[in-house]
Amino acid sequence: ERCVRVLDAWSEPAQAQRDHVPLRAFTAVLPENVQSLKVGELFRANQSVVLQEWLAQIHPGVRHSRYHPLDPNVRATDAVFGMLRSRSDKALEFAFRIHAEFLLSSDPVLFLMPGQFHASLSISPDLSRLLAFSLHVPASRAFNVLIECGAPFAYLGDREEGAPGSPDERRWST
Repeated sequence: ERCVRVLDAWSEPAQAQRDHVPLRAFTAVLPENVQSLKVGELFRANQSVVLQEWLAQIHPGVRHSRYHPLDPNVRATDAVFGMLRSRSDKALEFAFRIHAEFLLSSDPVLFLMPGQFHASLSISPDLSRLLAFSLHVPASRAFNVLIECGAPFAYLGDREEGAPGSPDERRWST
């Protein structure tokens, strides 16, 4: 019940919508070899920038996902991947898949874990102008958010050897 009250109280983004986000918040997620990427090539994006510049605006408790997206018993090591979707003389188009979670409360321990975020970024080829950006949780899945409540989850996934199972009565999927 305490967890439900915490969820009910969370209704506003952590920060007011910014009128200006520095260009660096977008270019810093790209690899150093961005100019030599081939269309369709995958890369590990700068996850600390994604967490702090993109997702912390939603909630300050954002952190690296504790779970591997394909196996919850394995600790995630990389949580942000990008791909060059297209290249032209007008724009570089990128797609991102992001795995993160939000610690909404430490008493009671309450995590909100979207299944994934998708982002798209369009930027000038010389990286001097942001042309478009979007970030969302895909709505095409029946269950795309996991909510964990209670002390057993406080440090789950913080260990290198993987995550233990979790009691079903403490997990809500929506």
